[in-house]
Amino acid sequence: MYKRFQKNDSAVSPIIGAILMLAIGVTLLTTFQINFIPVWNTQEELDHIQKMSNDFRELKSGIDSTVLSGTTTSLPVNMGFKYSTKFLVVNPKESAFASLEINENTWAEVRYNEMFPEGMTDETSIKNLTTSTITYGLMGTKLYNSFIYEHGLIRRNGSNYTTSSQAAIANGNIYLLSVKPLGHEKTNGIEMRTVNIYPTSQQKNSVLGKNVWLILHTKPEYVNWWNDTILREGGDVKLVNDSTGIVIAFINTSVIKMGEEYISISSGSSPQHAPPYRIVKITPDNTYLPVDGFTTLVAEVQDRYNNPVPNVIVSFTKNYSRKPANANVTAQLLQDSAMTGTDGRASVVLKTGEAGFYYIDASIGAISPKNITTFAFPSSSQGYSLALSYSGSGPNYTINATLKDGLGTQVNDKIIYFDTSDGNLSNYSNTTVSGVASTELNSSRNASGLTITGIKADFITNSTASIIWDAVNNITITAKTGNIFNYNVTSTKVNSSGCVNYGKYPGSYISTSCSNIVNSSHNVSLTGLSPGTAYYFIINSSRPGENSINSTEYMFVTIPDEVPIQDLTPPSSVTNLTNATYMPLYINWTWTDPDNPEFNRVEVYIDGYFNDTVEKGIQSFNSSYFKPNSSHTISTRTVKLSGNASTIWINHTASTSSLFTYVFDFLTPAYGTVTNRDNAKNASDGNASANFSKTAYQKKIIINPAKQINIGTQSGSYIPSTLNESDGAIDITIPTVS
Repeated sequence: MYKRFQKNDSAVSPIIGAILMLAIGVTLLTTFQINFIPVWNTQEELDHIQKMSNDFRELKSGIDSTVLSGTTTSLPVNMGFKYSTKFLVVNPKESAFASLEINENTWAEVRYNEMFPEGMTDETSIKNLTTSTITYGLMGTKLYNSFIYEHGLIRRNGSNYTTSSQAAIANGNIYLLSVKPLGHEKTNGIEMRTVNIYPTSQQKNSVLGKNVWLILHTKPEYVNWWNDTILREGGDVKLVNDSTGIVIAFINTSVIKMGEEYISISSGSSPQHAPPYRIVKITPDNTYLPVDGFTTLVAEVQDRYNNPVPNVIVSFTKNYSRKPANANVTAQLLQDSAMTGTDGRASVVLKTGEAGFYYIDASIGAISPKNITTFAFPSSSQGYSLALSYSGSGPNYTINATLKDGLGTQVNDKIIYFDTSDGNLSNYSNTTVSGVASTELNSSRNASGLTITGIKADFITNSTASIIWDAVNNITITAKTGNIFNYNVTSTKVNSSGCVNYGKYPGSYISTSCSNIVNSSHNVSLTGLSPGTAYYFIINSSRPGENSINSTEYMFVTIPDEVPIQDLTPPSSVTNLTNATYMPLYINWTWTDPDNPEFNRVEVYIDGYFNDTVEKGIQSFNSSYFKPNSSHTISTRTVKLSGNASTIWINHTASTSSLFTYVFDFLTPAYGTVTNRDNAKNASDGNASANFSKTAYQKKIIINPAKQINIGTQSGSYIPSTLNESDGAIDITIPTVS
């Protein structure tokens, strides 16, 4: 049978053909499985990343709008996805999982000199926020960079596509939200998730902050992002610590916006509003009230983010102890309490009875400086006017009151009654023919008031700083005759002693430096400080024989050691910037660093957005996760140790290759030509092919008959097997080889 089978050629051919077809099929399937499936999966993952980007932007928008409107919002978030079914081949994974994690691991602190309705004070307002970092990432066949939301910014690992409109710091505004999880919020999967946002307090414009310090805690790998964002928005970054994740910046003047809300991926009820933190006046002070008239007093209860708190009882009482007290006894409050509405405001009606000052206290809960505020209103009749002025340099000041009638004529021989909030003066005086009545204020006799003002940290180096302040006594002088009334605030100098208590942590002052001169102006030097360190300080000052007072806490940051104090020269730029790759998903750029010992790093922007910083000596940057067959531009600028950045940008544009390029090049044949080679390398041409044209050639061999030579036989050519010496020189031509 075996012999018969051997002889049956018609049976062998189909079997061999079937085996060959099976081998070809297996080869094709293997090729598709190895080469094409990862490509197709990558494209599906890239498409989903775009969806994730849109979802995350909507999540940020939802957080912003929810805290603005004060209403609960629910947003769908696309998690992972299932890979599309492939015919005859198998995916390495059925689905790509996305993760959504909310961690309470960040905080922010804002310190600023706050402008209250009654005028600028030296009280430093300090606000602390504990908040969350929200991370959203895809885990497919490749590990893609995650999207990150923190302090109002959206970022992506390894790059930054946050525009100025999304920034927490933009156009002179600081917008920080406290976003906290209601529970342990961590999930992953491919199902769509619903994220619920519950507002606790609505975002509200703070009063204008002067001399603003912004202190942020973030992950160490994010500090450079914040550094560049703040610099781009005009802030002055004082400290960047990539080991602790601390960024400290100074912004001269800014409107501060804050709000608070909770976020959850499980349904629940909205938490209670944040507790009351302080009460402020809404009705402006120092506005003249009519004699024998009615005025509405409005106070607002706020949480620690300056957001309104509803359903709080506010008590209103007449203040009889505050000086100068001219007309308190005639004041009538038509009600003594009111409850705050949704806007956090409560109001009562005040009835005035005669000319003078009216003081009304508004308070919430236990009495404390933040829980009480006082309205101060002058009341005067119309027609006559009483102007007040003062002159002198202290401790004695001359107070002049000028009385005129409705026609502007000076009024003679009228008694003007004077009163003061501190110090000593004559209680009354008659006007002269020029309508002027005078008295003398002694700002030291029986005076005890003291205000620490003009606080400033100056001449800061890496190890020293000077703390400067003034001691004053702001004395209110009033003048009154009949129903004609006026007042003036006299800022008097106060001789005092003073010390600066300071340390490296808020509320902890382990070091003290004092002024040895009793004066109204002080300048205390701090020495032996650590470079690149935040210092917190308060000022303690006292009048001779009086109790001392403390200022509120201030701060400054010393200059790091490596930063030259006077280095204003911009660095040289990089050279030889070019791309070193032509790959589908990434581009690697290389360059040559400037030959400058002060050069420190290169800032890298990709397609107009900050991406990363590259330290001196690395001289390359790899940017990943681009779309295939797309163009991208790198922009670089150099930065010195001092922080001075070059004003010159060095740019270079490069493209990624297509994922579907199979032919990369052709070896040039020795005897033939290849045409259309570029078409065959272009994936967009589909099945385009290159052509090879062969060229016939002849070869001539001259044999020197020195001895017998065995040449052998070449297929397709005529060569004798042996040659004898007697044959002489022989020309042998090999026939054409094709």
